[in-house]
Amino acid sequence: MTIEPLLCDTHVHVFDPRRFPYVTPRRFTPGEATAAQLAARMGDLGIGTAVIIQPSVYGANNACLEEALKTLQGRARGVAVLSEGAPLSEIRRLDAAGVRGARVNLVVDRVEDPAVAIAKLAGATSLLPWHWHLQLHVSTLTLSGLADYIVSSKRNYVLDHIGLPVVGETVTSASWKNLLELLRSGNLYVKLSAPYLSSLAGPPYEDLVPFIRSLMIERPDRLLWGSNWPHTLGTARSSQAALDVVEDFRQVDDRLWMGACRAIAGATGFDALNRNAEALYWSC
Repeated sequence: MTIEPLLCDTHVHVFDPRRFPYVTPRRFTPGEATAAQLAARMGDLGIGTAVIIQPSVYGANNACLEEALKTLQGRARGVAVLSEGAPLSEIRRLDAAGVRGARVNLVVDRVEDPAVAIAKLAGATSLLPWHWHLQLHVSTLTLSGLADYIVSSKRNYVLDHIGLPVVGETVTSASWKNLLELLRSGNLYVKLSAPYLSSLAGPPYEDLVPFIRSLMIERPDRLLWGSNWPHTLGTARSSQAALDVVEDFRQVDDRLWMGACRAIAGATGFDALNRNAEALYWSC
């Protein structure tokens, strides 16, 4: 089914702990952000479609994700987390529900060893349908160690949150040049999402403009727009977060981020981000 979205938010999470308890162990305890709340937010912001990303607090139990996809009734796709050796029956069920990718998240555990990422990617690749992609939440340092693996692969990869650029460096740094080379290869998509995870200046995130422009120059057809709603603390979280304390979400103006990206890309370039999302998530 092809959907022409008003705007596709390619990075949102759903947290519904009353119906779907979080796993233990986990790194934090978020509040509630249900599929119904997501649907209301989409209406408020003029968002036509969304991609729901399995958060770390649910581990490889994708029940909340599946229920959220059902609630959105075709207006959402999903990215799951798979356990090692996940059965084919589970993958087929997730695919039928609207899942189109599997996520490898090393940032939540502050892991930067490329060997760990490669092991996880290799395990996932052996399980996934070819129309699924692999989503990476890794640092630019880790990404540099994955370059050969990604370039030699026949699968699409999606990098979270602008690649988490180090704004104290420049777009000519070795790690950023590596990201641009991977983008140029065509195997990698990059999400323009969660700017606050990298920006030191804060809204409207002007210190990220050179990084975003360099991505747009290289491969505008490999960029996606996303928010990271409901905006967990992420990299700002203490490594010793208490699990019995519910973590507040950030207060973020998603309209401002939309406007910032539109100003950088121009109206035509920003609209192209929707077409990229449709091709990646809905045309398969």
